[in-house]
Amino acid sequence: MKPVVNNLNDFEFSEIERGYILKKYNGTLKDISIPNEYNGKPVINIGDDAFKNNKLTSVVIPNSVTSIGRYAFSGNPNLIIQCNENSYAKNYAIKNNIKYSIIMEKVRD
Repeated sequence: MKPVVNNLNDFEFSEIERGYILKKYNGTLKDISIPNEYNGKPVINIGDDAFKNNKLTSVVIPNSVTSIGRYAFSGNPNLIIQCNENSYAKNYAIKNNIKYSIIMEKVRD
């Protein structure tokens, strides 16, 4: 399943020195891609509860994400995280017993 291109207005971001934190997803899509960048800076963190109870089925997480907050994906029992082999997202999925799928090509910018 290939996630659709989502609307950046569905995300709430907070700027920090090194990039952006994705604070919240307010959209209705069930298959989404987290952007690699926002306003020219990398998206480096997914905040606490960012996708809580959104009923997502798949999310592509780019390599720029190096931190994922508490309960970021809770309430998404059918979620599959799509990520690169050597990524923080893969380690997060394993640690939190979330299904994951490896993307063979580079997650696009």
